[in-house]
Amino acid sequence: MNFLKKYLETGDWYKQLFYMSPVCISWLQDTAGGTPLTTGYMVIVCVSGPDIGYELPLVVRNKALALHPAKMRNLFRGVSRIILALARVPQPRIGAFRFNSRDGTIALDNRPITCDTFILESRMSDAAPPRLPQTTYNSVDRFFSSLATFHDEQFQADPNATLSENDCRRQMGTRAFLRSVAHQFINESRTHGPFALYMSDKNAANMIVDRDWNVKAIYDLEWIISGPVDLPHLPSWLTWDAVDDIANDGVEHDGKYAEYDEARKAFMEVFREEEGVADCAALEAALASAGSTSTTLSDVMDETWTSKRIWFYKSIMSIDAMVQIAEAQIIPAFYGSTELPYEQVHRTWAPQADDIVKRKMDDLATYRAQVAAMFEKSCDAQPVGARHALK
Repeated sequence: MNFLKKYLETGDWYKQLFYMSPVCISWLQDTAGGTPLTTGYMVIVCVSGPDIGYELPLVVRNKALALHPAKMRNLFRGVSRIILALARVPQPRIGAFRFNSRDGTIALDNRPITCDTFILESRMSDAAPPRLPQTTYNSVDRFFSSLATFHDEQFQADPNATLSENDCRRQMGTRAFLRSVAHQFINESRTHGPFALYMSDKNAANMIVDRDWNVKAIYDLEWIISGPVDLPHLPSWLTWDAVDDIANDGVEHDGKYAEYDEARKAFMEVFREEEGVADCAALEAALASAGSTSTTLSDVMDETWTSKRIWFYKSIMSIDAMVQIAEAQIIPAFYGSTELPYEQVHRTWAPQADDIVKRKMDDLATYRAQVAAMFEKSCDAQPVGARHALK
């Protein structure tokens, strides 16, 4: 079986991957039998042994990070270094790296497939389910338009995408609204770059830490993409709350937005310290050349927070929290309330919008009947499952 195999120290791997294009990597022939894999793979580093550490949630989850200041700074320092190692070298386009099995090189010529996008693609059972186009992008505008179209097609194809007529109009209206205000959130000076490598799968369980919360290893790196520098680099797990709970600002939601903001400020303090000693000259020069008023990654991250741009990107890149995030953080800036006039706005999403609502209700009824038949239950009114934001 052909496969890629290389053991590299983390720093050397970053140098090879992010400073050269295409990059030559080891290509070996394996003739040993008994392996269950029939596809190629690459081993970046071997993570094993009793002293390597534990998955981050097993050590830290449900702990108030600020109550352990020294350990918190260790954790934030390790995460900051990973973000900076990825982002400090500007990339020429939005996309993802592709491994070339013919000559053992990689190049930035694959579509920018994120972890969330792949989950949405994979859960559809159609013979030809919606897919993010197989292309790279030279502008943020085109990337957003393509991503929004992908979400629209997913909504159309998923028979269980909505729970009621009102919910259907709500989702259609939110999608139309986000398209109409996109120009308010896409930074004009950075629409054509610079682009930066971004870890789209920021699942805390992908990080291995020791008892002092030092980051020892990280895996699931296949979801790294080159994307807009404005993408939400901040860890979503700073308070261990779901993203829609964080987005909802107010006493009725236990002040989780304010709690996350405090954790964010503590993270950014450490991040700026690490940025000050990292070699980020290439990214900073690219930002300045583009005419960006924010010329460091930390400045960009602060700007995305204060401008609500972080929530715009979180909504359009989420698996199932688009509406909740938009209602909590984006819609109020334009309508003064958390809800749109959905009865009118949903009609701007597509022609014959009411026909689409009817078809989605028919799809839902069919879906529920199929599920009920599988479990030999009557098709009573209760929705199948409960929705809660994943990302």
